[in-house]
Amino acid sequence: MPKRKAAASAPAEVEPNAVPLPAQTTPEDPSTLRYLILVFSSFALSVAARTFSSYFVEGDLASVTRTIDDWPQISGFLGGRAVELALGWWGRYDGVDMAALTLLSHMPYYHLLRIFYGVRPTTILNNLSIDMLSVYIPLYFLRQSSVTHDAKAPKSAVSNRSVINDLRVQCYTSILAAGIYGVVLYLSLASWLPLYLVTHFDGVRSLQGAHEAAYPFVVLGVIPLGFAAKAFIFTPAMGVKPDSHDAKNAAFNPQTATFWETVKYNVWGHSKRTRTLIQRTTTLIAFTGLYNWLQTYFVVEGAEFFGAAGWSGVWASAASLTGIVFWWVGDVEGVSN
Repeated sequence: MPKRKAAASAPAEVEPNAVPLPAQTTPEDPSTLRYLILVFSSFALSVAARTFSSYFVEGDLASVTRTIDDWPQISGFLGGRAVELALGWWGRYDGVDMAALTLLSHMPYYHLLRIFYGVRPTTILNNLSIDMLSVYIPLYFLRQSSVTHDAKAPKSAVSNRSVINDLRVQCYTSILAAGIYGVVLYLSLASWLPLYLVTHFDGVRSLQGAHEAAYPFVVLGVIPLGFAAKAFIFTPAMGVKPDSHDAKNAAFNPQTATFWETVKYNVWGHSKRTRTLIQRTTTLIAFTGLYNWLQTYFVVEGAEFFGAAGWSGVWASAASLTGIVFWWVGDVEGVSN
């Protein structure tokens, strides 16, 4: 919680043997004014960057995407982006969180354009970088970084500091996540996905990229997703401190609890770490699935409803498996809850 100024009154009595709790630095309480500033600055940065980069990057996206030139369509996309920013803002995500979530949810769309439509890597890198920076830069100035993403935060403010700051652990978990994404994508490309997309997409230019995909190269292509998944799911989940909910769980007595208290405990009686992991994995699945379905269906020329749903389902499945594996990795002895 943010620091609060002490009231001008007599100091409260403190028990002689009481141990003070460490102060935790978390993102500030969200406000509507700051959110509006976030939306305006994000839109302004995105438009300015795309306008500037258009002089240097060839516009090969225009040949494979629908023209969006009427106000209902423009308003729909602006509204969708505003909702995306709202969920991140009131979810108290900092700049690193939102940049990682943007990469995880937007990169599959560009992967589709690269593999099946032959869009240049420079074009993809340009657009993906703008997507990420247009949310990271405003949040960097509007919201304080979470303690789990601050290497200089005091050890008392974060759990498992030695784990989340260890370079080897960061690399191993990132490569593990990239391997999961790579396996899901590779198996899909090697089996059902090419035929499925040809059936449900009118205008797929080539299947050569899918047929020639080798697993090592597929994994290399999704390495950024591994680091993003580590930053968005693993690090925050491992770094959270126990809260009052954990104290209630520890005090739960099945012999005296009511039926509904028992149900609640069995459904949501997890540690703060597990609850954070579940919440962030669910958020990632929803963002990935909805964004890729909407973006593919409404933007890519010739995309059908089921084709867009199938493509987004591949990446939503990879996100869910990554969350499960991260839970398994963190559920070891020596790691505090």
